Amino acid sequence: MRTVGSTPTLRDLRPADVEAIVALAGLLGSTEPAAEWKRRLRRGSGVVAIGAEEDGRLVGYAAGEVRAAFGLAPTGWVESFGVDNAWRGRGLGRAIASALLQRFRELGAERALTMLPLHDRTLAPFFRDLGFREESLVTLGRTV
Repeated sequence: MRTVGSTPTLRDLRPADVEAIVALAGLLGSTEPAAEWKRRLRRGSGVVAIGAEEDGRLVGYAAGEVRAAFGLAPTGWVESFGVDNAWRGRGLGRAIASALLQRFRELGAERALTMLPLHDRTLAPFFRDLGFREESLVTLGRTV
């Protein structure tokens, strides 16, 4: 196991970070392609993308967007979130989430929502610990 040094610095993610994001996300089981991250980081003014960096290496990230949809007030949607396994349990995820939620508030969001797989055993407990609760919304889907 790698030795973890100094405390990571939080900063906005940029298009130049796409390779590092995709590499870390891939280690965490994500299959989001680089093209999706490039699109996400180029979107409009409601987009928030925060990274945690230690010694020039990305060790955590979160991305989302504030938007009004489905008749809801402006809402911050957490679209992607990940923390390097070596940093889990050290408060880094909470720091990233706190920064993301603060930016959502600054952009006018009144609530924050996210979607997770029904039986997720990693992110679901984490988000519940942050105060997220099940909503009276239903996700419907189909192949197109």
